[in-house]
Amino acid sequence: YWFVYHYVADMEWCHLCPITQQGTFKAKGARAGRARYKLVAEGEAREIDVSASRCHIVRSEMVAKTDSADDEVWDLLD
Repeated sequence: YWFVYHYVADMEWCHLCPITQQGTFKAKGARAGRARYKLVAEGEAREIDVSASRCHIVRSEMVAKTDSADDEVWDLLD
């Protein structure tokens, strides 16, 4: 899976950062046992630029509600 770090609307172009599963959510709550996703640490994977037509939206929820994508945790719903 990829995170759209930057979308250039007039060119319909996306700068993507890879995300990967990092554990599961704790045993309590609605997310219990579901996979947790975070951005791959900078320098550990390649970021890419692609046409937006190659991207597909995956429903997700931001769990940490932080301003920094580096610290965010996602629950992928699809």
